[in-house]
Amino acid sequence: MSTPRIRPFAEGDDLRLNELLSDPRDSAVHAGRGLLRPPAERPLSRAVVAEVADDVLVGAAGVSESLLHPQRAWVHVDVAAAEARSGLGGRLLEAVRAELAGTRLEGLGLRCVVTPGSAGEAFAREHGFSELHRTRMVRIDAGALPSPALEGRPDGAELKVTTAGSAQLTLAYGPWYQRVYARIDPAVELSVGEVHRRFLSEQAGAHGAALVLRDGAVQAFAVSYARPQEAPAGEGAAPVPQPEEAGDDGTELTIGTADTGTAEDLELMLGVLAAERPVVVEVKPQMELLDALADRLIDNGRAQVLTTLLTLGD
Repeated sequence: MSTPRIRPFAEGDDLRLNELLSDPRDSAVHAGRGLLRPPAERPLSRAVVAEVADDVLVGAAGVSESLLHPQRAWVHVDVAAAEARSGLGGRLLEAVRAELAGTRLEGLGLRCVVTPGSAGEAFAREHGFSELHRTRMVRIDAGALPSPALEGRPDGAELKVTTAGSAQLTLAYGPWYQRVYARIDPAVELSVGEVHRRFLSEQAGAHGAALVLRDGAVQAFAVSYARPQEAPAGEGAAPVPQPEEAGDDGTELTIGTADTGTAEDLELMLGVLAAERPVVVEVKPQMELLDALADRLIDNGRAQVLTTLLTLGD
């Protein structure tokens, strides 16, 4: 086979790539392939393909800005099985970087989502990427935590079931999101309306919510999602893929805490929400209280890790 020629992505290449690249079992690869698309300006994205004689595509790479996390851009590289370990992936990565020259993404670091132990992780680490954060999807068994009393609690805590559009929830969600990513991949400042649209709207898949309150102030929250979370169209984010089996394993929840939230607040909420049905929660080390609670439940055999994904940055 002749040496592949690399050129900018053109209309129709996405359909040709579908014929080349098999449907991946790796959910990180499936999500990353959304970056293999024609060039656009918002979000700013560029892609390249590798082809051989007779216009046969054998690989592609794409980069897109993240409107939420502007210090880095998303990247994905994919090659045909016959080209694995041939060096083509490195050439595609270099070529798609070159496509960013003169754009607002020039010189930015790149990031990708990979499955631990996968060929994608090995490739990324070989090309200078290292771990930014780790995401676990954890299934918490029904009844894993004691079901707490909600009336007349001496600590003054109360549980409030509300809608995902709740003003209290929206005001708590934005600062929590900023704190989680502050040290690893800082997010832009978001207005209350943007927080709702991106994370808590029907378009984002948000379904219902619960709040733990003390003296009327939110200490912890949980948002349920009617389907796997995806970035709204055109946001330029590569969403962390959800495991296909999560919907069968329980209600999918995003859980957060306020600065003043405690481990007891989390246990109160999960004790109620997981009393009769398991729940699936997204856990990162930067969610310290939830991370520690998940570890404890896993060690006790009351929770299981469904999926682990790594976000790597160069």
